[in-house]
Amino acid sequence: MHARDDWPPVVDLIERVVGEDDLLPSVVATVRTMVQEIAALPSADIAGHTRALLAAATRALAARRGPTEAELSFVEELAVTRARQGVSIESVLAAVHVAERAIWSRARELAAGAGVAPERLLDARELYDDWAEAVRGRLITAHRATGADREPPSGGRDAALLRRLF
Repeated sequence: MHARDDWPPVVDLIERVVGEDDLLPSVVATVRTMVQEIAALPSADIAGHTRALLAAATRALAARRGPTEAELSFVEELAVTRARQGVSIESVLAAVHVAERAIWSRARELAAGAGVAPERLLDARELYDDWAEAVRGRLITAHRATGADREPPSGGRDAALLRRLF
């Protein structure tokens, strides 16, 4: 592996990216543009959940760990909230993916100037991917547990479709 001494610049880089004033509004706007079902949600709702996920991911990267049970509980609540809002799990995952790409793209742009070697950035990305895999698994499980993805009972299909549209 590598010395612990070369990890602080990685943490500083991620904190810098996440702390950029324009990052969250930009990510929210991109998600709303790219993921139709998410576009119907209030920007403040999307921003709040995105901010919380970013903070959790940053803490995990800094500590070089997977998600805590508290973080996974938050993810479950997010999945249930989105299911109740009529947002499919595919759209939830697509929104997370769009946000991830924007954030890691920015980190890649700034890495060299921040003194982060390409292999350390890759280490951070791999660690994040492990964290995100556990988060996605919990999102999927919790969303499906709500039954939101099941076919509505006969006659309820049109009502379910209308709820998703509004």
